[in-house]
Amino acid sequence: MMPRIFISYRRDDSGYIAGMLAERLEDMFGSDSVFIDVDAIPLGVDFREYLNQAVAKSDLMLALMGNDWLNVKNTQGLRRLDDPADFVRIEIEAALKQQIPVIPVLLEQARMPLEAELPSSLQPLAFRNATEIRSGRDLNYHIEQLIRGLKTHYSRPLNKPSSPSSEIQAPSVATAKPSVYPEHPTEGLAAPSTTGQEPPSVNLAKWLLRFVGAAVSLALIIWGLNALLGSNSDEAQYPPAGLSTYDSPVLISPTPATIERIDPATNQPSEPLSTDNQTKRYPADTKVRSAD
Repeated sequence: MMPRIFISYRRDDSGYIAGMLAERLEDMFGSDSVFIDVDAIPLGVDFREYLNQAVAKSDLMLALMGNDWLNVKNTQGLRRLDDPADFVRIEIEAALKQQIPVIPVLLEQARMPLEAELPSSLQPLAFRNATEIRSGRDLNYHIEQLIRGLKTHYSRPLNKPSSPSSEIQAPSVATAKPSVYPEHPTEGLAAPSTTGQEPPSVNLAKWLLRFVGAAVSLALIIWGLNALLGSNSDEAQYPPAGLSTYDSPVLISPTPATIERIDPATNQPSEPLSTDNQTKRYPADTKVRSAD
């Protein structure tokens, strides 16, 4: 929601800036967002009451202060700010009384007035944070800075006190369906709790996601172990690289030797003995002759 802006100014010292600023603000916030001129006061209406009502409908006030804003005098030679019927004084008094933000906008060489320089009803104005719009090449820059500040701080409804009759009571939580969370709570259903608790369906979905994640992780671990064990068994079944099934090594047993025992008495061979896969022990005088 865009703010409603009341521009307070004096035509003698800030009329040209007021018109330019009003056009820029209307382009940014809308044509109905700016109240600027007392010419809008209907004929025959008490201007004091009208100005008070117009200020009350505003979200903030821009008080334009030119070089002569503080000391400008009326036709009687009195300072205008000292006149209770002065338009500018009435506008600013109404905003301060209704606690509406008043932003002093310093023009040309104007400075912020001191508390002692203001009437007692306007003295709080001396402590309001001000901005500036100086003429020259920085004029547009200053206006852009002002608009940026208004968008940042006032482009939302201000917390104004409202009457009890204007407050809309939200429906009771007991009348709403517990499993329904509408987008617009004011349509008759209670909005979900904002205390940090989540609906049961959200908690169930989270637990299901955790369970599925754990199951997938376990399946990946088992698959990896099976793949590792399977690769080791395959290596054991197949011969090393470079050998085919026809190149398997063959162990050739040597021809068993035939051992003849020579009888020392007759010097003749006795029965032959085979040394096939056996180890024989003979007397020391036994001569062994291998069969060719």
